[in-house]
Amino acid sequence: MNKYIRKPVAVEAFQWKGDVNDFPDERDFIICSKGHVSYHPITGLPIRQEDVAWISTPHGMQRIYCGDWVIRDADGDWSVCKDHFDALYEPVL
Repeated sequence: MNKYIRKPVAVEAFQWKGDVNDFPDERDFIICSKGHVSYHPITGLPIRQEDVAWISTPHGMQRIYCGDWVIRDADGDWSVCKDHFDALYEPVL
């Protein structure tokens, strides 16, 4: 079997610390916090409240918890990295 190395691609990313001001463009995110009623943007069903945010990705809605990395790729699509961010990415100087 052949081995492959991921091509280097620059992405934009930030680690969410639970502050709504961390989000670069509020229109892309849905913020939820304990004690508030919120509804899923697609199904309209009530969302169980936790301190989370939601983001629309090419693979559907994804939850963002405190400590997750939020990534915008070269195409402008968002994704969530729950772990291994440091193993996959390094800062561009």
